[in-house]
Amino acid sequence: MSNLRNIGYKIFLLADSAENGKENLCNMLNFSENDYNKLITGRLSITPMEIKKVAELFSINPMDILGYQNNDAYAEMVHCMSEFKHKENCDEILDIIDTYIDFAEAAENIK
Repeated sequence: MSNLRNIGYKIFLLADSAENGKENLCNMLNFSENDYNKLITGRLSITPMEIKKVAELFSINPMDILGYQNNDAYAEMVHCMSEFKHKENCDEILDIIDTYIDFAEAAENIK
């Protein structure tokens, strides 16, 4: 999951720094607000072709997205959490949080 988090956070940074970046990205990928939120938090995977389109939209090399590494990707997205004291546990804890969110959303859709 950490690779998806890194990709999502890099895309968030790109969209956030560009004028109408989020809107343009969502339109290009035909993403809803929910899709976008899942993408930037590493809970939605995108295809290599979509990564290529994102790179073209923001005029960067696709490897700048795929190769991005940031252990603090959730620092600004999970408001109830402080910085991880033990970085090696970061991915494991975030995977548990993501799994809980996925189950909660699935349960909500069953109702």
